[in-house]
Amino acid sequence: MKIIESRSGPEAAAFAPPIPQRSTRTPLRRKAFVIFVRFCFLLCVALSAGHAARAEEIVDLGILSFRDLESTRRQWTPLADYLSRQVPGHRFVVRPYFLDDLSAAVAAGQVDFVLTQPEHYVLLRSAHRLAAVATLAPRVGDGGTPRFGGVIVARAGRSDLRALTDLRDKVVVATHANSLGSYRLQQWTLHQAGVRLPDDIAGLRFTGQPQDRVIDEILAGRGDVGFVRTGLIESLIDEGKLAADALQVINPQTSPNFPLRLSTELFPEWPFSTLPQVPDDLARAVTLALLGIAADDPAARAGRNCSAPMRTRCSTTHVPTAAPTRPPNARSG
Repeated sequence: MKIIESRSGPEAAAFAPPIPQRSTRTPLRRKAFVIFVRFCFLLCVALSAGHAARAEEIVDLGILSFRDLESTRRQWTPLADYLSRQVPGHRFVVRPYFLDDLSAAVAAGQVDFVLTQPEHYVLLRSAHRLAAVATLAPRVGDGGTPRFGGVIVARAGRSDLRALTDLRDKVVVATHANSLGSYRLQQWTLHQAGVRLPDDIAGLRFTGQPQDRVIDEILAGRGDVGFVRTGLIESLIDEGKLAADALQVINPQTSPNFPLRLSTELFPEWPFSTLPQVPDDLARAVTLALLGIAADDPAARAGRNCSAPMRTRCSTTHVPTAAPTRPPNARSG
């Protein structure tokens, strides 16, 4: 018979089996693992977003502004948004410039596509090998106007200013010596009538852009005659900035399907062109997108700087192949 000896007190405690202790390390490890997983997830999301942002290439649209820069940006941003939707992987951004600034931006390679007046396009094409892909023309009423011209205006009631020859010994206000719609076309028209600028007039002042400044100068009496491009007067009237009877047009002209005030011949509207650094596949994609734009798309109806919303009319046949003939004393740029 086996005798089991009974112990009690401290001696018994020394021989008692150890009681398992609950470890606190397991919950801490689990918490650390959860934090690590969450960190990895957030890192993956951030890297994916960064990769997507890098994959979206920025394409700069350099656009000549004959109004203020912000108006030009608002007018053409819907077109940029349309192109961004139509050409995946690219985000098109409007970069509005005045004439000399746009020339500098093209020379520096800061833009990819250019929208400018036809004579400026010819100069840029010669210097920087631009290639026109389409013509974007204002929409007036229910139709497009793929041509534009110049307007010669004076304050209403000037009975001494009716004909082109009346500009002799008068003060002329224009935007820029190289502005086609706000000086060059009017200069050539006057040259054909025997009035040479600036030799045969009392004074010639250039306001700089936007062209609205020309109208302001004439209304303020700081000039006798102003030169602006077609569509500007109608825009100012529509915007409530100009009374319809505030100005009179000198040498008014009419042309079929052209309802805007006009004093000169008509020339093709602004070409949309690409710079040499633009890949061929991107240039083709943009051209197809422009050709396929619907008349009711916001991009085609967004223009507020002409007398009606813009409608995009795209045809390489409208792109000018040469600058308008210059008067002998014309200053070129």
